[in-house]
Amino acid sequence: QLHSDVSGGVMKVLQTLPKLMKERVELFAKIEVIIMVPMFKPLSTDCRVDLANALDIQILEPERKIIRAGEEGKEMYFQAHGLSQVTSPEGLHLGIIKPGGFFGEMALLTDSKRTANVETLTYCKFFKLKRRDFSGMILK
Repeated sequence: QLHSDVSGGVMKVLQTLPKLMKERVELFAKIEVIIMVPMFKPLSTDCRVDLANALDIQILEPERKIIRAGEEGKEMYFQAHGLSQVTSPEGLHLGIIKPGGFFGEMALLTDSKRTANVETLTYCKFFKLKRRDFSGMILK
């Protein structure tokens, strides 16, 4: 309860900020989740900013499938808010993803199929990185 009260208060404050300041706060939030991923930690600040600018925001309600086992992976997700559940293709509980967590990173590196399901448990905010955007940055 406290977390949702604090988040709600933060959202109210953000709404009162000038547009440029809101954009900078959002950029900082994106960079904070990017550096949680081990393969992105060594990146320069400029690369992190480029990566953050490539992220799309996705907000989902509870009980929504984000990825399904067996589907082609085309993006990875950074969990910014809420809780998600990981299950095996057979439906076995494998874990919970909290804010700061991430999943689907293999989709950026390979053309492999998803190996698990991920579903929201609460209202969630994600930052999504598409493979084509990631590949474009790698080629720079």
